[in-house]
Amino acid sequence: MVYTSNKSLFAMADAVEFPAANLPTMPTRADKYQIFMATSNEAPYTVERPERMADINLLRTFSSHADIPHSFMQPGECFCARFLKPLQVRFAQRKSVPVSALVSNCASHGKRQAVLKYLMANIEVHSMGSCLHNFKSNVSDPQQYLQQYLFNFAVENAICLNYITEKFQRSLILGTVPLVVSQSGLPDYDRVAPNRESYVDLAAFPSLLDAVSYIKNASQSESLYLLHHTYRGQPMNSEKLTKTFRLNVCSQSEDDLGKWCTLVRRWETPQGKEELVQKSYYNYAATVERECAKPGSMSTLVPDKYE
Repeated sequence: MVYTSNKSLFAMADAVEFPAANLPTMPTRADKYQIFMATSNEAPYTVERPERMADINLLRTFSSHADIPHSFMQPGECFCARFLKPLQVRFAQRKSVPVSALVSNCASHGKRQAVLKYLMANIEVHSMGSCLHNFKSNVSDPQQYLQQYLFNFAVENAICLNYITEKFQRSLILGTVPLVVSQSGLPDYDRVAPNRESYVDLAAFPSLLDAVSYIKNASQSESLYLLHHTYRGQPMNSEKLTKTFRLNVCSQSEDDLGKWCTLVRRWETPQGKEELVQKSYYNYAATVERECAKPGSMSTLVPDKYE
């Protein structure tokens, strides 16, 4: 299953996978039983020419509702054991600036940049990415540099079901506490977090100012801050970690393989083949509306002057 400009290979393929960014240039099927699959690691708002989703039979994205769900936390980078290690950088050794940010995609459907701007106006933040850049680290790997900070800004650029990217994973691995935003259970961070205290949801406070006050207090109190790391150094013996976390993150490839095999077996039967080629994402807007908060929804957290 490949997306190729070679017309001969395209004509012979039983199924063709298109990056969502290539939908505007997607060709017509070589025959009526050729399966088209769209794949994307981005929030569904970013699909160009969404009307072309009507020609898509299968979807491979981070969403658990996709035909082939896949996680940003790839099995090859499985960090179940890694993030359970005790903290490598002790509280007293952390930087006096409590929050780091490494955001390079300045386009946001959830007003992420406004949230970061508000934090920077009310608490010290070292922003090392291209968005609101105010600090240049003196090391070659800024990601590793993040472990010097107590908190890491890991807010996503859209609020969608299961849309939890590598920023969350990276924060846990490096021993910082990720700062996130969720709304109405989107996304479900508890599904992939070792426990509820391992991250700070800025939207869970009455206001962003209250969230800032909490971050300031935790930055001055070692006992309060370490409550966010109680899972570290503990054996993976709880039902959540062994059955939910390890299954959804560390064994994702096994689930993917099973779903691929199921699709292949369906395609090999006349009835299954007919069902697959008739499947369509013609009403893609409904998918977006069901799985994502409205664009700009984070703006309700931030005063207008930070927009």
